[in-house]
Amino acid sequence: MRSALSNCSFVHALIAIGFFLAEHAVATDTPQFKLDESLKDVPVETLEEAYKGKTPPEGIRMYLAIVKGSRMGAGEGWFGNASSNYGFDWLASKAGIKSNEAITKEQLPIAAKLFDRLDRNKNGRIESSDIDWSERNSWVQHAYVVNRLFRKLDPSGDGQLTKAEWDAFFEKAAAGKEAISYPDLREAWLKGMSDNFLPGDAPTKEILLKGLFAGEVGSMQEGPNVGDTAPDFSLQTVDGHQKITLSKQVGQKPIVLVFGNFTCGPFRSMYPEVDQIAQRFKDEAIFYAVYVREAHPTDGWNMQSNESVGVSTSQPKTLAERTAVAGRCQQLLKPSIPLLVDTLDDATGHAYSGMPARLYVIDRQGKVAYKGGRGPFGFKAGEMEQALVMTLLDEAPEVSALPAKGEAAAVQSLVDAAQRSVEPAVSYAEPRQTLLSNDAAWKLLPSASVGHGAPLPGWARALARSLPFTAAAVLELDYAYRTHEGLSQFAQGLIRLGVARELQSEYGQVQALAILKRAGMADQLAEQLAANDFSGLTTTQQLLLGFATQLTRAGRDLTDQQVAAMHETFGADRLVGIVLYVAFANFQDRLVHAFGLPVDETTSQPPIAIEFANSTAAGLAATPAVRKPPAIPQPVKIAARPWSTLSYDDLQKRLS
Repeated sequence: MRSALSNCSFVHALIAIGFFLAEHAVATDTPQFKLDESLKDVPVETLEEAYKGKTPPEGIRMYLAIVKGSRMGAGEGWFGNASSNYGFDWLASKAGIKSNEAITKEQLPIAAKLFDRLDRNKNGRIESSDIDWSERNSWVQHAYVVNRLFRKLDPSGDGQLTKAEWDAFFEKAAAGKEAISYPDLREAWLKGMSDNFLPGDAPTKEILLKGLFAGEVGSMQEGPNVGDTAPDFSLQTVDGHQKITLSKQVGQKPIVLVFGNFTCGPFRSMYPEVDQIAQRFKDEAIFYAVYVREAHPTDGWNMQSNESVGVSTSQPKTLAERTAVAGRCQQLLKPSIPLLVDTLDDATGHAYSGMPARLYVIDRQGKVAYKGGRGPFGFKAGEMEQALVMTLLDEAPEVSALPAKGEAAAVQSLVDAAQRSVEPAVSYAEPRQTLLSNDAAWKLLPSASVGHGAPLPGWARALARSLPFTAAAVLELDYAYRTHEGLSQFAQGLIRLGVARELQSEYGQVQALAILKRAGMADQLAEQLAANDFSGLTTTQQLLLGFATQLTRAGRDLTDQQVAAMHETFGADRLVGIVLYVAFANFQDRLVHAFGLPVDETTSQPPIAIEFANSTAAGLAATPAVRKPPAIPQPVKIAARPWSTLSYDDLQKRLS
């Protein structure tokens, strides 16, 4: 026994030593250098030898590039391509074609707005070159040239070139002539240029190293990878009126994060394109700008091009100073999206490696779907927009695209229900009672911790007058139902359409088509549905539409076979969600009819993210103070007749 124990102990000791050596080997196999100014004390040869055959961290790559003479050019050091869940191969697979073929509108029947953003060169088809944003792509190279020319033509530095500014450049280049030639334009544009820098902007090696270690030209941290959970943050808006917590926004829609700062000239010139994208997709995605550390402060890599347009500031030393500079940036660029200000320790900027400028797309699950390259070269708004479009196309599993299952007769009966003709929708010119204004309705509603002041739908402004707490509860329910990840937007739109057609609700039909268009439905198909032509829908889509129709018309008439077909096609959990959504859509359309609500600009808007202080969605009743109920008089006791003492024969006699 003692021998066996000894052998056992010896084996355990060998195993322990093996683990120790393995861990030690891993630790010594990975070079360990602090990414700070201590790198200056490490010979370049030592660094290169340490990472021979390995991929160095981005900070090491940038440091080595600078000390070896890099002037921060495209593709040098840590500058590289974006990473994304999507690309042309993914898109080709979705269209059902080979990756070496072009995609036509017929092969990818999506909304024209989405197709046009993927068709970069606007030739009517999507080719692999349209989705290629690498430095070798000729379109990208031409875009760099255009940006440099634009910045020289834009004397205000606000990213907007006015006619007066354009004319002023022409007059200067023409020097009194009626026309300018190619040499005239070349001389006017390239005067003072150096190594792709505008006059007075080229840095020294010492300035670049100072900016590197200060986190001004970029963060030494690398940020999350595609597929990683997006780091959470809570930041104040530049006006101080609101604090935005990212995790509270996740799940509603995809989120676009835009990192930038006032003194980054390329960011200022390229931001307006981001704002245009935000306007195009304001209903489909959430956009936030995050203001980070200055890239070119006067006490760092100062740029003459900034001073010439009145953009000059030292690196803020307090959060108040940073907020003030962010306010100047907001005043100049006039962003339509919320501008959040990073804390002075650059916590969010480092977490996302957002300095000096960067773009991210976060999907509805809170994962990084697209990570742009480091700015300025990687700040490509068009690339971000394409990633956003493909994220929208790839959102929550499209339950209405599942193959229809179940008895053929049951499936066909529900398809027939979808195609049944209905009476024309009822429209209302004026509501049955005067609706409250948006401001007046908000004054009556309970206190909202999120979304206060947002445009309220007509039914909420009607309810708020006499039932403000009910209105609050229904607003939260509306958001909960319409953003639940169990049902895709496309499926929700079909359900909403089935209910609205059966209830003759113009309001509901307009809302349904708006949901379907946000989900990417092609304009032609939307027009067909509006005209009660459902031939463009798949059998499964018609099955879903027919079920919503039949459940609204007479749920008691649904057969076991029809319910079984729905269960087999969509599964138990989704079927429950479908039934609940049908019920809520019925409630909303009947409310619309009760108030006689006309269609207005709020009918087509996406659900409003509202959370009241006493959230009903969380199971806490948002009700007024409890009042003591009035006393209820005691019921009068009535002696029961002794029916049980009568026999059946006695009852028969008394009834005859």
